[in-house]
Order: sequence, then C-alpha cells, then structure tokens
Amino acid sequence: MSQLEPAGCQALCQIVGDRAMRMLAVVQHDEIAKFPQLLPPKLPTETHYGIVDALIQRSYKEKTTAYIPAIDRLIEQRADELNESSLPETWPANRENLIKAFSG
Repeated sequence: MSQLEPAGCQALCQIVGDRAMRMLAVVQHDEIAKFPQLLPPKLPTETHYGIVDALIQRSYKEKTTAYIPAIDRLIEQRADELNESSLPETWPANRENLIKAFSG
C-alpha cells in the first residue's frame, strides 16, 4: 500500500478497475464481446503469441521446464492463430533446448 499511496485514491481505482475488466474480459469474454466498447485494449502479453513468448522467456530466465506443458497446449490449441508467426516452427527446437538445459 505504501507504494500505491503516492498515486492517490483515483489512480488506485483506475488500476483496480482496469484489472477487474481485464479479468472479466477473460472469464466472461463471450458476454463482454457483445459490447465491444467495454473490451479493454489487449496488452502484448494477452495475445496467444505474447503468452507463449512470455512463457518461453520465463522458462529460460527461471531455468525451468515447468512451462513446457502449457506452451505445448497453447501451440496445439491455437495453431490457427500462431501459424502466422514462426512459433510453431521454432518451438520444437526451443523445447528440446529447455529440456536439455534444465531437466536434471
């Protein structure tokens, strides 16, 4: 709270409201999508490409293979969206590198 206090109440309300709308947009997407003006703009990490990319980066940073199943699943389920990127082609090599480097 001490970090938020200098911004003031109004800024805190905006932050909380933004986070709440982002969560609603995920869990109630079909309902909120009926009202496009209520959809918050997507952040780069909210696209499937951004999520996969962030998970790959975290895997290397945290030196872990824990995110591999989630990445596999996202690439499998969202292949239509991700095929426009190089992720489906580069992921198998990245996957093997993560396993070799951090399975122990």
